[in-house]
Amino acid sequence: NSYYLEDTIERAIDKMVETLPESQKTFYEYELKKRTNKG
Repeated sequence: NSYYLEDTIERAIDKMVETLPESQKTFYEYELKKRTNKG
């Protein structure tokens, strides 16, 4: 089921984002917000 897959991907991205330096973190969070607002 695709919702589960998306949820898993977002969690994986969250984990990845946590390891990024602060400057990149804000960029990824901004991109993520743009994507979720589209939905």
